[in-house]
Amino acid sequence: MIFIGGISQGQKILDYVKTVICDRCGAYGRYQVMMTYMYFSFFFIPLFKWNKKFYVKMSCCEAEIGRA
Repeated sequence: MIFIGGISQGQKILDYVKTVICDRCGAYGRYQVMMTYMYFSFFFIPLFKWNKKFYVKMSCCEAEIGRA
């Protein structure tokens, strides 16, 4: 029997649009909200995700605002 599966790390850019003034560079920028996670796949089908982390990156200067 052949077992094709494994654990991998994924990243997803969430659809969130809000224009703000950046605290670091002072320019107008857009929030880019990202989610990173680990997932288990079996025969190339992702079955479940865990260890989800969200963070925000600015589009103007690539400054990372915070983690949740």
